[in-house]
Amino acid sequence: MRAGTPKVLGTSQEAQAEPGDADPLLAACMVLQEMLALKYRIQLDETDFLMKAKARTSVSDRLSPTLLVKALNSDPPFRVKDESGDKLLQLELQVLAVTSFTELQSYVRRFPGTACSVATVTSISSKRPQVVAVFRQTYGSQLVGLVGRAKLQLFGGVAPLIDFNQDSFRSAAVFDPVVAKVLRYESESNLMVELQVPSATLEYQYEPEPSEDDRVAMRACTLLSDLVFAGARQVPVESVEAACDFCTDLMASRLSNGSLQAATCRALGSCLPHTERYSRSAQTAVEMLAAAMRRHSSSQDVLESAFWAFSGSAAMRADLQAIAATNGVSEEVVNAMRRFPGPDAVAVQRSASGALAALSAGNPSLQASIAASRGIDAILAAMRQHADDVQLQQLACGALSNLAAKNPNNQTTIGTSGGLQIILRTFQRHLESTTVLQSAMAAIWCLVKNNTEHQQRVLQEGGVELMISAIQRHPDDNNLKALARGPLQSLVPGLADVLAAESADAPSSSRTETNAHPPDSSSTSQAFTNLPDAQAGGPQPMNGQHTARRKAEASLPAAGTSSPTRLGWALETIDEGSDSGGGSPGSAASAAQPPGLTARGVRRTSNPLAPPASKNFELDEQGRSKSK
Repeated sequence: MRAGTPKVLGTSQEAQAEPGDADPLLAACMVLQEMLALKYRIQLDETDFLMKAKARTSVSDRLSPTLLVKALNSDPPFRVKDESGDKLLQLELQVLAVTSFTELQSYVRRFPGTACSVATVTSISSKRPQVVAVFRQTYGSQLVGLVGRAKLQLFGGVAPLIDFNQDSFRSAAVFDPVVAKVLRYESESNLMVELQVPSATLEYQYEPEPSEDDRVAMRACTLLSDLVFAGARQVPVESVEAACDFCTDLMASRLSNGSLQAATCRALGSCLPHTERYSRSAQTAVEMLAAAMRRHSSSQDVLESAFWAFSGSAAMRADLQAIAATNGVSEEVVNAMRRFPGPDAVAVQRSASGALAALSAGNPSLQASIAASRGIDAILAAMRQHADDVQLQQLACGALSNLAAKNPNNQTTIGTSGGLQIILRTFQRHLESTTVLQSAMAAIWCLVKNNTEHQQRVLQEGGVELMISAIQRHPDDNNLKALARGPLQSLVPGLADVLAAESADAPSSSRTETNAHPPDSSSTSQAFTNLPDAQAGGPQPMNGQHTARRKAEASLPAAGTSSPTRLGWALETIDEGSDSGGGSPGSAASAAQPPGLTARGVRRTSNPLAPPASKNFELDEQGRSKSK
């Protein structure tokens, strides 16, 4: 059936409507009427709209704001009479899906008193979800809810106002109607004449200029991130979460200010790793990061800052990963990688690769959703486009290893997309970079484990020789040697043991140990979370004694010193007599961390959140961040 063909009305679901049920189409009509009046100073013929909208939509479409808009935007074009009945307005409904109550509050503040969004909520008086036109906040300083208008489905009368809060909110969509054409029928010529489309009003287009308060808020966010970084191990969790709340309140009150959104994203990136698991502050922070990504999808600065926040905090945090999945964060990251593929957007590609690596670390659901949104293709495209960028190659290899870890479907997808060849070329191109080699080694390990086709391909491409060459170039890198044992044991059984024996006969300075010890606090080695166990006989549980885990030795500077905090991390592989085998690919979270980031997301500079080569921040002589 062609989209837009009238459907049979009067379904059994409509017949079962209860007297108190709100009409979803009437709610959508109220939002369109008020937004068109604000934007163009025009109104629709309500009867004509309802008749045509009902013909295009099913009952299930009307209960979902996004599905409702999708149906109304389907072919043929949606044309509705204006209030006078003299003109036809061809409408295109732009919609922004809202997944969090906090984000919806920020849009309601943007248009106070004007119904700008349709929300699905649960009502105290009805067990069914209700669709309402949201137009204001609840009155009273102690109340933090929103209020929606509705009309009754059975009788069309005005229903009582429905107030709702975080607990009763389900989903919402902000409507931005666009008048694409204005048509009028000319009886004399028997033709439809196209008239001039009205311009948007100044009231609708108004965006406040950044004020002095905004600039003070940006400086406060920068100082806040520095303070949390410097005292991360001493600051109480309550204080860190209060800082998160401060940042999210700023974001909600100034949603259109891109510079402030970027600054608060950086501050949240510093605070999030230290929040309590499953806390409301952490949940709201993730929701507002997602909101900033959607609202400022064309701003590289905002996207880069938000992606770094996820790359430094989401790895192995199931609570943050779950909220990110609910808010569609991985899809937004992949879409941004497609929108900004060029050489001038390499910073976005770096941070996006890091975010995908962190989101997919140890999370099968996000592994699947990232692959479904063509995230693997986006990562490989970035590796091809920016082949000489060390940091991007490290992060992209980490993302591929986390996506492939214990996931045969993603293993196959990466292999058939040419991922193995790209990783091996990266390995060969960056033989002098141990961080890239470690990430590439982990990616190869996760791709060849229990996959004979990939093993043969790596052997044919000279992958074993490349790995041996890397070990010989960096004889003192114990992490690299520990990582090499896994893929080498899968590719050439016994070779890893021979190399280990040769290393044992070498001088102590270049000897590979089963358990690597933490380096000193000035080391720049990366953190490895749940890496494959080089000596385990097969896939092992994420927790337990047969898991490769990270162990940190942190050295904080004394009070009053200006030297930046550096956290030294090392790989500790634990084995208790398990059979020799190919290793157990886990999540290579080393690669999920950008250079200079620890596994808890704190950058190893005195400004932990400013992305590399940030155009907004630089360091002064004391190592403190300052605005340009």
